[in-house]
Amino acid sequence: MELFEIRLTLEKMALEWSYKHIDSVALARLSEIVLEMERKLTSPAEWNELNRQFHTLIYTYAQSKPMLEMLSIVWGRVEPYMNIYSTKLDYLIFSQKEHEQLLEALIKKDIATLHHVLTLHIRQTKEAILEKLEK
Repeated sequence: MELFEIRLTLEKMALEWSYKHIDSVALARLSEIVLEMERKLTSPAEWNELNRQFHTLIYTYAQSKPMLEMLSIVWGRVEPYMNIYSTKLDYLIFSQKEHEQLLEALIKKDIATLHHVLTLHIRQTKEAILEKLEK
């Protein structure tokens, strides 16, 4: 639970620092990643890798090496739990919709929506993982 709260705090900060700097080239690449994720819904390992690429690409625009280093550490710690999360197709489909919402909000440069969707995205992922661990 703590890891996901740390992830949420860092990612919201990174998103705040990065969203204004995301250009059309980055948006095109993010769109490609989201489309590829859609194609990989039945391949959890590949989907997880694309998920990480999606989030990391956004945060590279924060232009902060220390932020990327901290996020890399947190993602490394969260990754085993993400492997649990990605075993259920319903979770991935839901997460995919959230990635599309994040992309749309990035296009609009809408920080309020970005914060809202990211918060839901990370908290729902955490809850789904906790649910699977309790079984």
